[in-house]
Amino acid sequence: MNYEIEVIDLQGVNSYLIKTEKGDILVDTGGPMFLDKEYNTRREQLIKELEKLGCTKEKLQLIILTHGDCDHSYNAKYLSEMYDAPIALHKDDVYLVNQLTSESIMKSCNYKSFAYRVVMKFIKPLMKKVSERIATEFEEFLPNVLIEDEMRLDTYGVEATLLLLPGHTKGSIAIITDQGDCIVGDTYANLKKPQIAMNALDFKQLTDSVNKLSAYSIKMMYPGHGKPYVKA
Repeated sequence: MNYEIEVIDLQGVNSYLIKTEKGDILVDTGGPMFLDKEYNTRREQLIKELEKLGCTKEKLQLIILTHGDCDHSYNAKYLSEMYDAPIALHKDDVYLVNQLTSESIMKSCNYKSFAYRVVMKFIKPLMKKVSERIATEFEEFLPNVLIEDEMRLDTYGVEATLLLLPGHTKGSIAIITDQGDCIVGDTYANLKKPQIAMNALDFKQLTDSVNKLSAYSIKMMYPGHGKPYVKA
C-alpha cells in the first residue's frame, strides 16, 4: 500500500497527515504550549495547512492521537466535528481529554535533568496559569476508537502498527509502518538533537518503551517536537 507522510509544523509541535489511496489519517491536532508568547491554539494554522494538503471531509478517515497531552489533543473534538472523522486514543490517556484539570496537565512535567528541574521551578507559576486556562477552555471528548497495543491500520490504507509506549504518558503510542517510518509522539524529540523525552510521567516505563521500540526496524523518525530524522 502506497502512502505519504506530510509534516505539519505548528511552531513548536507537529501534526502529521498520512495520505493513502483510501484517504487521509491525521496524527495529532496541536494546541497551546507553556512557553508560547501568547495563548495559541494553533487551530486556524492547522486547518489552513490541511486545506493546502487537500484534506477534505470526504478524505479524512481518522484522527489518531499519539497521546492525550493538550498540545497534541486540544483541537481534536473541533476537527472531529468539522471533518466528521472519528478520534482514536489509548484508553489510559482518556483522563487527559475528558474531565481535564490543570493538575492532570502538569502530571507529565517531571524532568530527570537537574538543570531542567531548576528552570521548571522558576516557571511553574506560569505553567500553572496556562494549564488553568487550558483546562477551562479545552473541548472535552471521549474517543470513538480505543487503541490497543499492536492494533493495525491496514483497513485505513496503510500497513502500520500502533504500538503502546507508556512513559511520557500512560497511553502514549507510536505508529510504525511496515516500510520503517515511525510517528513516535513525545517518546522522542528532536530539538537540539534527537533524544528520548526529557519529561515523563514514569521514567522507568519510558526506558522500557524505548527498549520495546528498538526491536522494530525503523528507518525514519517523526517526533512530536522537532524535525523528522533518519534513525541511527
